[in-house]
Amino acid sequence: MSSEHDIWQWQEPGTAWKGAGIYHVTLVVPSREPLLGELVIPENDPKQAWVERSELGEAVLECQRTIPDFHPEIQILQYCLMPDHLHSIWYVRRTIEHSIKETVRGFWQAVKQIDRDFSSINPHDMWDNKRKKNTTSSMRDEDT
Repeated sequence: MSSEHDIWQWQEPGTAWKGAGIYHVTLVVPSREPLLGELVIPENDPKQAWVERSELGEAVLECQRTIPDFHPEIQILQYCLMPDHLHSIWYVRRTIEHSIKETVRGFWQAVKQIDRDFSSINPHDMWDNKRKKNTTSSMRDEDT
């Protein structure tokens, strides 16, 4: 009779979390503050909802885009940026030297460095500055 451990063993011993496969990675802002973006619901219609990315959110996504530069065996298949967290689907094409956990830890450390770079900026100021830029751009478009 098989043990429960044998039934749920999905990779060869010693390769767990290193093998080829699809991984769901979630990074959460520890304070759960909406620092990565703002939920926009046009005309109060949830079907039209989308997340307007903050500068920090854009920086986090740019950092994620560089993962294949450091780990060519990893491809980012899809992501969903939410105001306070990021969901990503990573495809690992072949067994990697370090575990996916170590790779995610490296990504998380890079994101924390980005956050430290932004930490001197009040998140509300980021949104106010972005709105001012958008308003200025709209006004320039109307002038032409």
